[in-house]
Amino acid sequence: MIRLEPEDSITLKTLLEVLTLFFLRTSLWMRIDRLDGVGDLFWAGEAAVSPIWAGFGEGLKKMARIHGFPPAFVGGVKQYLASHTVDNLMDLGLQIVARYSQTLPEVPLIKRHLKAHVEKLFRIMQETP
Repeated sequence: MIRLEPEDSITLKTLLEVLTLFFLRTSLWMRIDRLDGVGDLFWAGEAAVSPIWAGFGEGLKKMARIHGFPPAFVGGVKQYLASHTVDNLMDLGLQIVARYSQTLPEVPLIKRHLKAHVEKLFRIMQETP
């Protein structure tokens, strides 16, 4: 969804956009599981969203330490993500799903739950900096 040429420099804006797409895509896939590990697909309940957000924050902290980013990096990224509207997150979610092979069994499940997922994610990001 973001195309960089080898000669392109990675700007802060590009990094933030990539992290937004990574987080949204990852949060969608983390909601999918199989009954007994191999059975039918199911969508994890809303209780899964808060730990996904918290885990992403922990990952950002680790990334910041490894790369020597300033202490404000994690808060800035989370603030950037929280600045997205529900409509914007929904549009990004639809773009992500459109890039998957539509024959994947997970695609209808994601499509069915995308709006509620984005709305819950938005609320969590607003409530938990």
